[in-house]
Amino acid sequence: MNIDYTDAIKLKIRQVLSRASSILFPLQSSKIKKLVKSHNWRDRKYVGEVGGKVCVWSGYSINLAYLDSRYRGLFADYVQNQLPIEERQQLFGDEFAAAIKDLSSFIAIFNLDIPHEAIEIVMSLGFIPRRMNRSNHICLVYSPEDFLSISLELISLKVVEMIILQRNIAIHRQPLDLLELPLQHFLYQSNYLHGLIVKEGLWLKSISKPRKSGEFGHDMEIQAISPFASQNLIIGVEVFMKAWGYHINTIPNYIEQFKLNGLIIISKDLPQGILKQLQFDLNLEISLISRIGEFSSCLSGFPIYHLELGNLVKDLFKLEEQLKNLLSTSHLEKK
Repeated sequence: MNIDYTDAIKLKIRQVLSRASSILFPLQSSKIKKLVKSHNWRDRKYVGEVGGKVCVWSGYSINLAYLDSRYRGLFADYVQNQLPIEERQQLFGDEFAAAIKDLSSFIAIFNLDIPHEAIEIVMSLGFIPRRMNRSNHICLVYSPEDFLSISLELISLKVVEMIILQRNIAIHRQPLDLLELPLQHFLYQSNYLHGLIVKEGLWLKSISKPRKSGEFGHDMEIQAISPFASQNLIIGVEVFMKAWGYHINTIPNYIEQFKLNGLIIISKDLPQGILKQLQFDLNLEISLISRIGEFSSCLSGFPIYHLELGNLVKDLFKLEEQLKNLLSTSHLEKK
């Protein structure tokens, strides 16, 4: 006999979101119930489709930023587990797919924006990562029976632990985050990018100023001409010092809207998983080029040049030494 738990589950989801939020923000309990909102996710890339029909993830969320701007949204969904196993793995990652493998339906409670390098920590503390095409989520997963049988207080406390963990991970990323914008402005003002472009034989037309924080688009844009191919090039520049999950979902939209011919990514590393994710989102082959001059000669796929952050720092130190030597020589000549 199949029992319809839908109404009971939806009620308890609302109770869990409210109770967890009240534990975190006990002085704002009066606001919390009004902030819990219902939603239905129907994005094919997010939830998949079965038989040509987009699946639906139904549930509730609360935007904790209304209570404290340092926090993110908290989401909970009741989901019919209809997707084939291979598609679950592709959409959600192996860990999440394994957690829902034997469930005909499940409840997922989750927080957003977990970097790839924190996934091991997340799993060691009993949470499940969901490796989305757009970002990583930190999750709790329950069967309907477990969700209804475990006490409201126990689930709420586990949700609070999850929120605090996500917040702590975000705090530990902040020092790098704070350096990102100054580095963009330094690259623009120092002519470092100008030198890279010209050294590779391209003619530089312009480099845009860094975009303001929150504006849609890549960090900077280079317009250049290839004298050999008589080709105008629009090359985006992205500086990645935050978690990959924070930025990577925006790149395909930038490429399409700004008609980019290529992308320079400045980051500590460029994992294969990131390239595969971009390739999936773009539905286009990615060509990782070794020289900026290859932007004009790349014959297949979308070209990306990876400028390692460590090499950039070394180059900037060299520039600093050269400038010191130049100033020292100039001072001696004046004497």
